[in-house]
Amino acid sequence: MPTINFELRNRPDKKGHCLVRVVIQDKGKRVYIPLALKLLKADWDPKKQIVKSTHAKSEVINNVLKLKMADLQASMATESLHGNVSLEKIAGRKINKTSFMSFAGACLHKWEKTKSPNSIRAYQSMLKQALLFDREIMVEDITPDWLARYEAHNWNECGDGGTLKRISFISVILKEAIRQGLIERDPFLIYKKPAKKNPPKVWLTMEELSRIEKLAKATSSSVVKNSAYWFLLACYTGLRYSDIEKFDSKKAVQDGRLILYTQKTGEVVSIKVTTKIKELIKIVSKLGPVYSNQKCNQYLKAVAHLSKIDKLVTFHTARHSFAVNCANLGISQEVAAKLLGHSDLRTTGIYYKIINSRVDKEMEKWG
Repeated sequence: MPTINFELRNRPDKKGHCLVRVVIQDKGKRVYIPLALKLLKADWDPKKQIVKSTHAKSEVINNVLKLKMADLQASMATESLHGNVSLEKIAGRKINKTSFMSFAGACLHKWEKTKSPNSIRAYQSMLKQALLFDREIMVEDITPDWLARYEAHNWNECGDGGTLKRISFISVILKEAIRQGLIERDPFLIYKKPAKKNPPKVWLTMEELSRIEKLAKATSSSVVKNSAYWFLLACYTGLRYSDIEKFDSKKAVQDGRLILYTQKTGEVVSIKVTTKIKELIKIVSKLGPVYSNQKCNQYLKAVAHLSKIDKLVTFHTARHSFAVNCANLGISQEVAAKLLGHSDLRTTGIYYKIINSRVDKEMEKWG
């Protein structure tokens, strides 16, 4: 059977007053009926669901609340006689809900002005996956139970990494729904996102980079050449894919330095254009723009295979390679952090620990 309670809406006005409302709830669904009454939180007893006696009009208001409760309970009793208890009929109003599909779509349209094209494309892909699972879901009906079922569905589809991204997308949309006042309770306060598992970082040695460069020079495939050379530019500069995608040598190179604001963090990166970087910039400027991140990652698998590199290479491997090779070349951690655009030195320290672990492993050969 439905439950009926009174509560203060958890959104006070400028004077600190909260709206009193009725909450009718049944099997995870709820409907709110606002009353023409506002109170300070100090005047409300949430356990007894009445106005405290210290309020000047407590007796009158509490009598009104009793009459309202009696009226709603009578409606519920009448509905139960028919065997089908309808929240809408008890409340005497239609329960308006918001389609997740339309709300999320509107959010993405609005965010096109403030978020990067890559982020929007990723969100669009994750929205598509959510709708394939449940096209009819309403924003108000996304419960911890629904999230748990969606998580289980995604585990079979894309493993832990993809599942976390898809679940996090739902969280982003629901936070916007809360901000706009569509919902007040965030199901993520109860449901916990799947734990993020950090896979081991993959990087390429200088010798492996040399092999890719030889392949790029020798190949007649425009696809391999484009992917390999843009990847190599990232390997020698530490730039992320988002920065490579927007790369414009005419704007980025100033007085022999590569200077740009990173797309992800907005940090300024300033790198001296070495002979190798200058050579790569000259080559990529003739190749045309880099392929999409997804396509590039597919082509880099072929590049690695043809270069006889038995590693799972993605475009982000370039950034890891730059960081680890900085450590191998004896570049200090502080300088590497500047080159990578890390605001926190501890982030850079991860790569330097990798090198220390390799040194320790080599030392074990002494017995």
